[in-house]
Amino acid sequence: MRRVFGVACILLLAIARPAGAETAASDPKAVEIADQVMKALGGKPKWDSLHYLRWSFELAVGDTVRPGRRHAWDKFTGWQRVDGTNRAGQPFTYIENLNDSTGMGWVNAATGS
Repeated sequence: MRRVFGVACILLLAIARPAGAETAASDPKAVEIADQVMKALGGKPKWDSLHYLRWSFELAVGDTVRPGRRHAWDKFTGWQRVDGTNRAGQPFTYIENLNDSTGMGWVNAATGS
C-alpha cells in the first residue's frame, strides 16, 4: 500500500494540474490514471485543500538497495525540498520553487545555486 501511495504522490507531483484540465493532446490512459489517483486521494476538494505533501522512496536493483530520497512539497507556495545521497555517497539537499525555478542546492553542506 505504501508503494502505491508513493507512486500516486509522484504522479500527482508530475501532473499537478486542475482536475479536468486535460487537452485534446492528452494521453487518455494518463488522464484515466490521474483521475483514479485523484479519486483515491479523496477527490478534488481534498486535493485542493492539501497544503503539504511528504514522501520518500528507495530503489532496489537486483539485491542492491540504492540510496533513497526524501521529498517535501508545499503546494501553496510551490517550494519543494529533496534530501538524499548522490552516487559518490555524499549527502545532498536542494530546495526549489516549482513556480519560478529559483532555489539552492548543497552537497556535503557546501552551498551552491
